[in-house]
Amino acid sequence: LLTAEAITDELRTVALDGTIVFHISNRYYDLAPPISAGIARHGLTVLRKEHTPGVLREPGETPSRWLAASRNLATIDALVTAGWQVITPGDRPFTDDYADLLSYLHLGS
Repeated sequence: LLTAEAITDELRTVALDGTIVFHISNRYYDLAPPISAGIARHGLTVLRKEHTPGVLREPGETPSRWLAASRNLATIDALVTAGWQVITPGDRPFTDDYADLLSYLHLGS
């Protein structure tokens, strides 16, 4: 559910001043560029957060990556204050007809 068409459908259920959040953790792909491109087409600001568990981690807690998007400036400001970073969206989203996975593959650390 990460294509531009899926994002369009998901945003139909989000209030105009609401926020949508995507869990994008993946060992092999950087999913932020194509997903952010699909989100930005709708005029939302896209933010990114990388969560790294601390010393007192919860059972099963692992590093994770997140995207959040909103049109609401107060929400954006609150997320930035909480450590989220505004990002520049990618150039081309995944669509139902196009998903160039090899462009986002990273095999190193």
